[in-house]
Amino acid sequence: MYLSPGQYSVKLVVNTNADSITKTNIIHILPQRGTPYLAANGGNFETNVLDFGSTAITGTNLWERGAPSNALTTLNSTSNGWKTDLDADVPAATNISTLMTPSYNFTTIGTYTLSFRKSMESGFCNAPYAMQVQYSLDSGITWTRLGINSDPLGTNWYERGPATACIISSGIFADQYGFNNNYTNQLTQFDISSLSGYKAVTFRFVFSVESGWGGGYLDGVMIDDFQILGDTNMPLNNTFDLFSVNCNQTDNKLSWNQIIQSNFTEIHLEKSIDGENFVTLQKFKPVNDGNFTDNNYLDINNPNIREYYRLTAYYPNGKSQTSAIGISECDKKEQIKIFPNPNFNNITINSKLPITSIEIFNIAGTRLYSTAVNNALEHSIIHTLDAGIYTIKVRNSSQTNILKFTVEK
Repeated sequence: MYLSPGQYSVKLVVNTNADSITKTNIIHILPQRGTPYLAANGGNFETNVLDFGSTAITGTNLWERGAPSNALTTLNSTSNGWKTDLDADVPAATNISTLMTPSYNFTTIGTYTLSFRKSMESGFCNAPYAMQVQYSLDSGITWTRLGINSDPLGTNWYERGPATACIISSGIFADQYGFNNNYTNQLTQFDISSLSGYKAVTFRFVFSVESGWGGGYLDGVMIDDFQILGDTNMPLNNTFDLFSVNCNQTDNKLSWNQIIQSNFTEIHLEKSIDGENFVTLQKFKPVNDGNFTDNNYLDINNPNIREYYRLTAYYPNGKSQTSAIGISECDKKEQIKIFPNPNFNNITINSKLPITSIEIFNIAGTRLYSTAVNNALEHSIIHTLDAGIYTIKVRNSSQTNILKFTVEK
């Protein structure tokens, strides 16, 4: 699990380094920010450039940060904005792309305003594209459209809606609300004071394109100088992770990061013996203002086998978020041994606990072998497997162990 803000590359290696592929900066963790959040803090897209990120829901991600060079070129800041393709018109293909903001702490009850500059080139009032602003109170699990057309809380807010003279195609947005007009660096604002009291509010700009229209695929939309104006709040801390599982004979001592200023209503500490099915050990409630003082637990009277632990946090709307899984260090006592490894056509499994079943899978996840074992402590298999790396799943009455072995020919 990635917790610290920033971009991360991922490398996939197969066949014992025989082949690999690396995706550069494929994961982007956005930061948590306080308020007010001004253009100079990162909303001008000139500083703190990793505060914002983009992704595609459908099709190809169109959002790009940089200097625009097509029809829309007017910026309020120095030289960089977020635009749907910096140097070309929008492709005539179905597409939904989102520009994501940081998560903001609105704990202090007060007055808040969302503010940004927008530019758009539009050929028709109903298609082939439009843009909405949406917000999330549960770290992006669910999203809600912000406002309606000609909303009294907004300035230069949506001009299109299901009851306006020109209605956006339902293939662009099902609710038919959105921005779709010609603007140049237009100041746009919305009173978001109704969100005060929440500790983790995230926004996104959703640009939706519908294919099949006879024209109108022009220069899309551009955003600049994003700001959150209003009362003062420190950056929130909604991250949590289980970072220490220490074994002492039959007891497991668990420790995790202290959770402060969160938007969680309850946190459950959960346990599993197979890494898949978890049961709740303990429930924790915040003591005040989203702060959880509990950050350790002693799980006593466990056999010396592998134990899995995690935290599940619940939001006010009932949605949940889980931490990375911590594994008991008792597993270092090697409850299961497989040998020889690598092997040619046979393998032996040795266990400190009686084995009930064994399964073998290839790297694609296809099960190639399965057998029940009558509680033996050792079991040998003669096989005709091709050369490669395989996963073996060994079960007993209280746990499942997953290991890997290599076949060489």
